[in-house]
Amino acid sequence: MLKISIRTLKDGDNPVELSEKSEKIDGFFGEFFGIVNFTGIVKRQGDRYIVKGMASCQANLICDLSNENFIETIETEINAVYVVNNILFEQNKDTYYELHGEIYMRDDDLFIDITEEVKQELIISLPLKRIAPAYRDKKIEDLYPQYINTSNEQPEDSRWEALKKLNLN
Repeated sequence: MLKISIRTLKDGDNPVELSEKSEKIDGFFGEFFGIVNFTGIVKRQGDRYIVKGMASCQANLICDLSNENFIETIETEINAVYVVNNILFEQNKDTYYELHGEIYMRDDDLFIDITEEVKQELIISLPLKRIAPAYRDKKIEDLYPQYINTSNEQPEDSRWEALKKLNLN
């Protein structure tokens, strides 16, 4: 778990560095492996804690062009606001976020658990188009020239023949 102890935090900026093994995080995608790192600050303003920083973890991905495995470090920015408010915590304990994006906590909490925020942000930071670094500046024509039609001729498609015979006038 990526937990920040808030018992001794003073008002203002407080530097934070956390790490956890990816396999210890429930519901984390199988592409991720190794250590999940978080480096940032926790800004305390009374009963409000603003967490800002960068999270990173390595991911084992399969290239969409070459079908080769490659490893890439996934990095994402984390921004979360935690507010100490027992009443709102009880009212919203079934829903994670309130309308304003604040996460409510109890006044007797000793830690801020940022595991869920880090997990969600890393998961949505996985690239949709997964291209290995060796193929990022190459065109598909360079990789698979045998599949490229270099002539300007378009193959005949007999499915459209019936439409050509229609007289719309």
